[in-house]
Order: sequence, then C-alpha cells, then structure tokens
Amino acid sequence: MNSGYVGQSMSKRAENAYADGLLSKAKIKKDNLVQVGIDLPVGFIKWLMPSIITPTEWHHTGKHFNETDFYDLEDVKEQLEELDVPSLQENYNEERESIKQEKGYYALIEYGEWSGSRKHPKLTHYEDFAYVKGNWAYISDDKKKSIVGNHYEELKTYKIKPKRMDVETRNNIFKKLKIK
Repeated sequence: MNSGYVGQSMSKRAENAYADGLLSKAKIKKDNLVQVGIDLPVGFIKWLMPSIITPTEWHHTGKHFNETDFYDLEDVKEQLEELDVPSLQENYNEERESIKQEKGYYALIEYGEWSGSRKHPKLTHYEDFAYVKGNWAYISDDKKKSIVGNHYEELKTYKIKPKRMDVETRNNIFKKLKIK
C-alpha cells in the first residue's frame, strides 16, 4: 500500500530516507563524502553508481513516480574498500577523456611556432584560448595546432567558453567546425 506523497516531489518514504541521512545520487556532494572519510572525486563516485556501487534502497519521486536510488554513504565507503579503486579510476579517466575528445572543450593553451631561417631557427611560444576537438586545438577560424605534437601544452581546461575568449573567434571556429 502506498504510504503517500509529499506534494508532487517525492513519496513520504523518500522524505524519511533523506531524514535518515540517505542521499540520492544527485544530492551527493564533496562535503558528504569527506564527512564519512571518502577522499575521492564526486564525479568518480557517481560514475560507479548504480552498476558498481549498489544503492541501499529506492523510493518514488516526482509526479511520474520515478524510482530513485538512495545511498547510505557509510555503505558506499564499505563497498569502495572491496574494489580495485585505482583501476576503476583509470577506466573513469579514460572514459572522460574519450567523451571530452568527442564533444570538444575549451582550453588555455601554450604552443610554439618556428620562425627565422633554416640556419637560424627561432621557436616562439604563445599562450591563447582554443577550442579542442579530436587531435586539434582551434585557435581561430584559420589557425589550428595539433595537440599531439611537440611544443603544445594545455594550461587549463574549461567546461564553458572562458570570459576572456573572444566571442567572434569562438563563433568563427564553430562555423568552420559546423557546430551550433
């Protein structure tokens, strides 16, 4: 028998689970992990859920009665102790890198360009913002650099366009790559 709903957001049992300290995957934050002694990135922990780290229980949430998993972080800690965490982290990082390469991302890069003559070559280093996709860093609509070559380094990556990156440059790069 249904024990009832709190408005349209969750069942009374889900509300009780939150009151008992259980958390849904979406509610887990770094502070919660630190409190129970888990010193791992939140994204990595969530990546393990629910296929490797199993939920403690589930409850209905939302007006469409979604089944939402709830986790006891002490239980999560115990499950982590039985896993090969370094190996899983390596898989997680590889998957993230693969996704990053498919979608593309923004970066502050440093790259070198050769100038001068054959007899007196000169390597000059530049720092600029770029949109990185695949094996290329697009600095402008007519300039790109290989990210696997020498004299290339990513200083910082960004999820969204950095404020200091010129909007016109970004739009021209996206137009060339046929990205909206």
